[in-house]
Amino acid sequence: GSSQNRLQVVGGGFVRSLLEATSYPDLKLRHFALLALNGSVLSTESKTKHHVVQENGLSSLLSVLKSCKDDESIHACIYLLGSLAEDTDILKAIVDMDSFLPLVVQKLDAAGSIETKRSAAYFLALLSENQEYHRKLQEANALESAVALISLVDEESQYYGAFVLALLAKNKSFQVPLTKMGGVRPL
Repeated sequence: GSSQNRLQVVGGGFVRSLLEATSYPDLKLRHFALLALNGSVLSTESKTKHHVVQENGLSSLLSVLKSCKDDESIHACIYLLGSLAEDTDILKAIVDMDSFLPLVVQKLDAAGSIETKRSAAYFLALLSENQEYHRKLQEANALESAVALISLVDEESQYYGAFVLALLAKNKSFQVPLTKMGGVRPL
């Protein structure tokens, strides 16, 4: 079926070519390569996600986030990062690469498109589901970003912001800081 076809395409050098294209200076090519990569991993089949990681995909995405200035590519990169992070092993690998989280928070806080903010918020929501990543979220100033999300006019961003805050507020060590930031009302 389509899952088998996807694995054949992914295993046939497709991923490697697209990852190389993410470093090209042509903005449209980079953007389309990121979107195509995301399309290849949007499934319940984790093999395609792991193949992207095995081809040094995380390093490529980190390079894009560090160097990229155009919002379309930043959005596509963070969207792909969120799609990959739906796999818990890949999420751990992303968190272990200490540079990712601060960059995503930086892009979230920048004056980018609402789509970029949504993708970054989704990524933060994935991390907040696991209490072992809460400290990393705090270190990357993501608590402040989550509080800012709930004040956006975009409903999806508000949802992710509230989701992140609700999960962080369950962690006793974050209740006072979140209350001081205005993210949680005192009882």
